[in-house]
Amino acid sequence: MKKIDIKEEALKVINKINEKNPYYLLIGVLIFLLVFDYLLLMQFQLKAIQKLGPRIIEISDNFKQFELDRSRVAKYKNDIFYLDNQLGQLEKRIKTTEEIPVVLEELSRIANHHKFFVEQILPEMQLGKPVLKDNTGNYYLLPVMVQGRGSYHGFGKFLNELETAGSLMRIEMLSINENVENPRQHNIRFKMQTVIFEPGKRTQK
Repeated sequence: MKKIDIKEEALKVINKINEKNPYYLLIGVLIFLLVFDYLLLMQFQLKAIQKLGPRIIEISDNFKQFELDRSRVAKYKNDIFYLDNQLGQLEKRIKTTEEIPVVLEELSRIANHHKFFVEQILPEMQLGKPVLKDNTGNYYLLPVMVQGRGSYHGFGKFLNELETAGSLMRIEMLSINENVENPRQHNIRFKMQTVIFEPGKRTQK
């Protein structure tokens, strides 16, 4: 079997191409160089992309975190504004020791508005020990015993307005008994504790 020399056969093919068209070889060489340059350029671009890829992801993550933090800051500002507003509303509802008569008048006015007929209001004039002290003064809980008559519906509305719009207070004791003479008007007794502020008392260290 005759051995075929691939190199020799390739040269023969090239010579035949040159005989027919001498520019084919030149064109082939140019195409090869273009392909080689393209592949070389692509290799450099791929390496650059590999280096820039993680950096781009990092920048993108940082931007997302920045946007998230900015939205949180806006939310925190809104929360602070809301809490500051709520604190201001509560401070307005805290009466001073000189305004204790105002507390009782306010209670009576709200009761009349909801047809809860107050028969007796007994505040304890001795404030006792302060429940809170700060550099502006002392805070006390003033006990007030209230007795009256009214329906469940009217008394419920009275309590709701008292707790939300009246002086800052809490209900400590509540008793509701049937009224034999008028079943719709129940005998109601409750004890509330109203927050009273006494200015000018500094906290003792």
